[in-house]
Amino acid sequence: MTPLQTEFYGRIGKTLLEIQLAERVLQMCLSYFMPSDSAKTVEVIEAQAEALRKKTLGDLVVLMRKRIVVADDFDQKLTNFVNDRNAFAHRFLKVDGVSLHSDEGLKKGIEFLKALSVRAVDVRKTIQGLMSAIEDAPKGDDESAHYTELAKVIFAAQ
Repeated sequence: MTPLQTEFYGRIGKTLLEIQLAERVLQMCLSYFMPSDSAKTVEVIEAQAEALRKKTLGDLVVLMRKRIVVADDFDQKLTNFVNDRNAFAHRFLKVDGVSLHSDEGLKKGIEFLKALSVRAVDVRKTIQGLMSAIEDAPKGDDESAHYTELAKVIFAAQ
């Protein structure tokens, strides 16, 4: 395997993990920080959390939009994240320029994966900031404080 192929396949794994972390944080946020109005007991919240684990990323984003108002610029980031995640999961080799058969195609794939990974991290950290803002937790490091303040600007309670 060439170094470019090694980077390409390694990037696939890293991107998949970043996406899964973002999805998990979004599920946790919806389950425990923004439970549905019908969630009155811990048992009901846990049951709803289990049901959320079976939802698609797109479904989770739709639920989040129903529970809070999301600023337009972050809403666009969420839409792009879902679209690119779906392209990665369902039609990655049809993404413009991506190919396993040329160095240029591998480089295009790496570029796409790097951008998606960055987007997943941004979404995850912003949602974590939202959870910190909701619980009004004391600020940890500067980066956490930044995302908490950003979340206060991006999200407004309905």
